Amino acid sequence: MLDKGVIVAQGPAQVTEPPGVWVLTADHGAAAEALAAEMAARNQTVVLARREASEDGNSAAVGPAVLKTTVDMESREAWRSLIEGLPQDVPFNGVVHLQALDGHGAQATTAELVEDVQHAGASALALVQGVADSDVIPAKGVWFVTRGAQVLERERTGALAGAVLWGLGKVVALETAQLQPRMIDLDPGATDPLSDLVNELLYPDQENHIAYRWGRRHAARLVRPDAAAERLALPEESSWVLAPDQGGVFDKPEIKPLPPRSLEPQEVRVAVEATGLNFWDVFRSLGFIEVGDLGRELCGHVLDIGSEVSTVSIGDRVVGLGFGAFGPEMITREELVAPAPTRLPASALATIPTAFVSAALSYQYSGLEAGDRVLIHAGSGGVGLAAIQLAQAAGAEVFATASAPKQAYLRSLGVTHIFDSRQTRFGEEILAATDGEGVHVVLNSLTSEGFIEASLSCLARGGRFVELAARDILSKEEMAAVRPDVAYEILDLDGLKKTDPAWVGEVLRGVMVRLSAGELQPLIHSRWPLAEAGAALGFMRSARHIGKIVLTPPPLRGGQLRQDRTYLVTGGLGGIGCAVAAWLADQGAGAIVLNGRRNPDPEAEAAIDALRGRGVRIEVELADVTDAAAVDAMLARIDVKLPPLGGVIHSVGVLSD
Repeated sequence: MLDKGVIVAQGPAQVTEPPGVWVLTADHGAAAEALAAEMAARNQTVVLARREASEDGNSAAVGPAVLKTTVDMESREAWRSLIEGLPQDVPFNGVVHLQALDGHGAQATTAELVEDVQHAGASALALVQGVADSDVIPAKGVWFVTRGAQVLERERTGALAGAVLWGLGKVVALETAQLQPRMIDLDPGATDPLSDLVNELLYPDQENHIAYRWGRRHAARLVRPDAAAERLALPEESSWVLAPDQGGVFDKPEIKPLPPRSLEPQEVRVAVEATGLNFWDVFRSLGFIEVGDLGRELCGHVLDIGSEVSTVSIGDRVVGLGFGAFGPEMITREELVAPAPTRLPASALATIPTAFVSAALSYQYSGLEAGDRVLIHAGSGGVGLAAIQLAQAAGAEVFATASAPKQAYLRSLGVTHIFDSRQTRFGEEILAATDGEGVHVVLNSLTSEGFIEASLSCLARGGRFVELAARDILSKEEMAAVRPDVAYEILDLDGLKKTDPAWVGEVLRGVMVRLSAGELQPLIHSRWPLAEAGAALGFMRSARHIGKIVLTPPPLRGGQLRQDRTYLVTGGLGGIGCAVAAWLADQGAGAIVLNGRRNPDPEAEAAIDALRGRGVRIEVELADVTDAAAVDAMLARIDVKLPPLGGVIHSVGVLSD
């Protein structure tokens, strides 16, 4: 894992570095030249190696300490010649490979990805070979600089070509350790990604797997999960829930025991399979709103029902709203649960209740109609994305705000009017885009100074404004004083669940009908173990996510695998796969699926018969795991006939000595 506790490498306040020479491979952008200039200012001589000759000839001085030269980047002999020809009067400090910064990015096509891998990988391999051939050891190592090559903390995009260099760096560390290879991954969202790089190069520490994200330096750490500081030791029993820490520690929710109680006539008890995290949980953990147990939505199956419950039965799979879903079970009202389709996984279904019900209620408040222009703030969040789906389905024109790194995702959904959620210029920009007419509906969740005013500035006369936030908002009286023409509603979903659960439940069931029909889709989301709820709260607070954050309960109970889960073993019909199946059975797996490309041979058949003779449920699924469509079909069959998938052991491989 990548540890967030590593201190950023820093140099002295004043330039006191001893002289040294560095080789930088020039990228297509300006990163290499900018880095060379910074290093030259720190008393370093830099050789900037390019593929193409400069206008000044084969080599040219650029400033007092930067020399441009050309080299065949895929030739080890060319690199050896360059290294051996470096100035001898100063130490050879290191080589910095920057070619991975030239990639097409996370949206690259297959052909572009192949090109990126060849461009970065071939030059890196030749560079390493050339340096090794030269017998000139760089004092501060060979550096592979990438951007987005590592996927940290549920990031949803990455640069696969750069990841190839991290694999190469690991091999170099094993085979030519004297080159001291180091990999450093720059933040794809940083405005000044090179700001920390010079200090990393000039003052390397013991770390060689480094990644920068959101202004923090991460380094690789391999630790046991139970030893990770961010994980909670969750009880085995079912009578508890996570609640905000009474001492006020934001990201350390506490385990709150619950007294056993019987159900009221119209209540249901639901086993939690997945639960969504919401900003209300963040605010509650920060003490901004009333204290209460964490978790307000779930997907699960019904364990028990009250005496007057008639719409669901024990064993039914449901989604629902309530209070206290961050635990193994939640009790809620019958009205607040709805049947869930079996074709969708629990984590996807857990993205539905709060987000879609909030958005749907907002549109009922505002009377959204086809042709309306609707401004959806925080469009990349859960409620925002649900509101976009519902608005597009209604024929409304969507205007959305989001931070710059998240805007590309909104464009992929067909949203064309996107504005920066970090500043208040959107009001003027929307008026300009609509020829001064503005929008008809605002769904607001931005309450920092100036944001409500900016939203009102672009809201048309007689418009509708729905407030989704809870703090620093206008009262109805204040809105009437500022804009008496505006129809204003404040949505309090938690309050409505208590005062009008029938209405909320009706909206939820309507959403689920449309979801089952394919009119609506679950939201993009990241999954976190419930034991890492504190880290998930911090992740949401930093607004680094897109869509929803979903928490799932532990896959083990009593140190055993779960009887109510299925475990898939790819390559499961070989000797290793059958041995793994026996181990899974010993650990209490409820159902085991053995996957292979061909029917089991006699040895596998014998192993399967032996396991079935022990009472273990074993299923055989034939599918080539290199065929995405075949894998999708296999998983669909598992979803229909077996308990939910609890784990996968990937044991496909070919042994070649």
